[in-house]
Amino acid sequence: MIVDKFSVVINASFALFVCLLGLIAFFADRFDKPSIPIYLVLGILFGPIWSVLSASALVPKISLTGGILSLVSELGLLFLLFIVGLQVKLSQISGKLKTGSFMTLIQGLGVVALASIYLYIAGFEFLEILILSAALVPSSAAIVIPMLKQQQELSSENGMLDISVLVLENIYLVVAVGAVSALSKGSGLAVVKVLAAMSLGLIIAYISSRLVLPKIVSEVLQDQKSFLMAGFGLLGAFVLFSSFAGLKPEIGAFFAGVALAQLPYSSELQAAVDPMTEFFLAIFLASLGLTLSPSSVSSVAADAVILSLVLLPAKASLYFVSSKLRGEGGYVSLRSALDLSQVPDVSIVLVTVAASSGLLGGESVALITLVVILTMAASSILISSGDLLASKFFSKPSYSREDTGAILLGSSENADTVFNILKSFYNDVIVVNRGTGTPDNVSMDDTVYGDFSHEEIRQKAGSESADTIVTLKDDVDVEEEVIEDFPSKNLILLEKSPQLSLKFLDESVDYVVNPELLAANELVERVKDD
Repeated sequence: MIVDKFSVVINASFALFVCLLGLIAFFADRFDKPSIPIYLVLGILFGPIWSVLSASALVPKISLTGGILSLVSELGLLFLLFIVGLQVKLSQISGKLKTGSFMTLIQGLGVVALASIYLYIAGFEFLEILILSAALVPSSAAIVIPMLKQQQELSSENGMLDISVLVLENIYLVVAVGAVSALSKGSGLAVVKVLAAMSLGLIIAYISSRLVLPKIVSEVLQDQKSFLMAGFGLLGAFVLFSSFAGLKPEIGAFFAGVALAQLPYSSELQAAVDPMTEFFLAIFLASLGLTLSPSSVSSVAADAVILSLVLLPAKASLYFVSSKLRGEGGYVSLRSALDLSQVPDVSIVLVTVAASSGLLGGESVALITLVVILTMAASSILISSGDLLASKFFSKPSYSREDTGAILLGSSENADTVFNILKSFYNDVIVVNRGTGTPDNVSMDDTVYGDFSHEEIRQKAGSESADTIVTLKDDVDVEEEVIEDFPSKNLILLEKSPQLSLKFLDESVDYVVNPELLAANELVERVKDD
């Protein structure tokens, strides 16, 4: 009887939270707003409101903490670090690594100095100042990357610069989490052991991504379920390694993400995991807000507002100046600075670990949580209007190529054959792909990553000078856009639908390739030959 009542309470609280989070996600997507700050606000506001309603008997007395909520929120933290690891793609950031490193260093030192001065004046202790200022250094991949995707600018110059900085800061933050968890043990030797274990984990992740994982993944790649389960299996293996090495499970999840990120198929895995991660992360952030008492939030509200007002322009200025010092253009530097001006949700993980180890109090967690909410909300506006703001001060650079002969859109099992055929007719063939898969014999100079519907990607690919455009993906939206925008080009499209094939031929398409029809014709010819 007690078990049944306990199950009802847990299921009711969990169902209630899922309903509210679903509504938030729907409206955030509808109005193109970041959902992460709203999840935190929900937790902070909903706890006290529900307590008042429960006390007045207007709603049932349902516990909003513990039980399945705690379990799912812990899984959210695990998947968050896994996704963070999946973003550490060394091949993508190699071109911007030196600039990104310099920007990360200068911005980090500047933010630590400013935050330390303010926190000292505000009356925080030395260890609190050290941990809190470290938590304020990074920027948020959870805000920047989705918004850049939405604006189709992940492969732009400022997008690649953002990603290089975010990757380095994610590594720094995971190291900081490990160091803080070791500090709770009270000895410098513990910190050294944790850092050594983390270094070993990163080495194992890199070696496995080069020697072991490509063979395993190639066997299961055709079956999406098997591919996903293989990724989860690796996640479990690294979490197990972290437990043996005395590390937090979340750090093992990060190592697993890093190992998989080096594979050319990591984008497919991230796309499969993203919706589930969003769900777990929403529970984690909202339940984290529930743990903050109204008194702790109100006691640090003024400090959080002041810190946010200081940090937002300070971070943007430091990123801008350091990028300019490394020779980046004004437009790219300002766009990147505006993109990276917030404090990330992962910083809450750092202070939560410190609080659970007894190194920080509840007020410190509340402070960082409020700063995250305020800076994320403000920076989302800056990111969405970044092009408009940067264009007022600097001219937007042009990336147009003038020597492109043909453009190959997308990738498939026939990509190598089609690329070689095009190379026999044209000296310069550019491959444009949203993911990471490209023909084996294509150089990085001949590859453009991004969405072909975006003007900057078209400029980089040299669409104006190209004579021929070939699509390898059966994507109606892409095909119709190519037909509409490039009627004078030689167009060769891949299309499985007979109706659409005829429709495209009636328009300006020169050739439509129907794989099923080709396979049927080949079978007929073989039967005739026999």
